Amino acid sequence: MGAYLLAGVPYLVRDFKTSPVPSCVMLAGPGAKGQLPKEVKGLPAGCKADVLFFLHTFNNTALWQPAKRGDPPPAAFQYVVHYADGQTAEIPVLLGEGVGHWVASKPAGLKSAALAWSARFPGDNSEDEAVVYQLAWTNPRPGVAIAGLDILYGPEGSRYGTPALFAVTAAEEAKP
Repeated sequence: MGAYLLAGVPYLVRDFKTSPVPSCVMLAGPGAKGQLPKEVKGLPAGCKADVLFFLHTFNNTALWQPAKRGDPPPAAFQYVVHYADGQTAEIPVLLGEGVGHWVASKPAGLKSAALAWSARFPGDNSEDEAVVYQLAWTNPRPGVAIAGLDILYGPEGSRYGTPALFAVTAAEEAKP
């Protein structure tokens, strides 16, 4: 496992080469290999948080075009926060705003997500880089413990591609 500071936020990310368990949470969908689930429910949290930081990316396999100017992008996928008191909160991750394609020639932050990490592919002479984004979500109920999280597709399913979640960091505001 490794501790990383990405876009100013500490994350604990499993080492891909030596991890005895999966290194990321990925859903079944276009371009995904192996026997993957269509949703993952019950990722444990067991903490209070003012903000959750999601370290994720997306294998974008289909182009989205707005039907008319100003149409919002679709939810590529969503997180569901489960509070200890049984209530839930949905976090839609909009395509091109909260997450982008995992490969970019000029990586940059998005409307709702920071560029957390990017790197060129070893031995590749192209301008392409692997990209990971950081989505910050302000918890509307910071005084209530978060029991767990789900990751699942939005109403349009896996139509636009497949998400991968690498880590989640829960942060509380520093108290004086």
